[in-house]
Amino acid sequence: MEPRIALGMCERYIEGDVYEYFSNDLFMGKKTRDEVKLAILSTLYGSAPASMEEKVMREAIREKFQIASWERKLKKELESCGHITNLFGRKLVPKTDKRHVLYNNLIQSTAADASILAFSDLVSSLRSKGSRVMPLFIIHDALIVDIPKCEFQRFLKNKTGIKIEKPDVFLPLKSNILSSPNI
Repeated sequence: MEPRIALGMCERYIEGDVYEYFSNDLFMGKKTRDEVKLAILSTLYGSAPASMEEKVMREAIREKFQIASWERKLKKELESCGHITNLFGRKLVPKTDKRHVLYNNLIQSTAADASILAFSDLVSSLRSKGSRVMPLFIIHDALIVDIPKCEFQRFLKNKTGIKIEKPDVFLPLKSNILSSPNI
């Protein structure tokens, strides 16, 4: 979810698998999906590269995600306001002024708020159509629900993702049946 949020902040939209896309687009298929995923998430979260090769990968990722520009903006906002604000208007008071931490706070808090709002909209939409869906809990970017099997199958046919307005992002949905009692 965080890579899609970060790309949406740069007005970049990628259909399909983000990591496969960057593996092909940025690294000409020379890096595996897993290598690219690790590099992207490590870059967004601000961890230090372990090797020169990793540093080169991360610099290319930072450029595509316009991270330096966001870090400068967030640093100025923190200095002038004493806090930063995520894309939904929630104020964040970081414990440090390190730029990578500010960016990470922005991405993670925006993604958390986006998840909650998107899942709330999804459940409301299903209920407005007479669904008996019961949300149980959210784990980061996963919503665990109790839903009758017949309704779940209908949902799978009609719902491919969730649209988020801030930033303008479409999050593809993956659905799994964890247990299926006979109903």
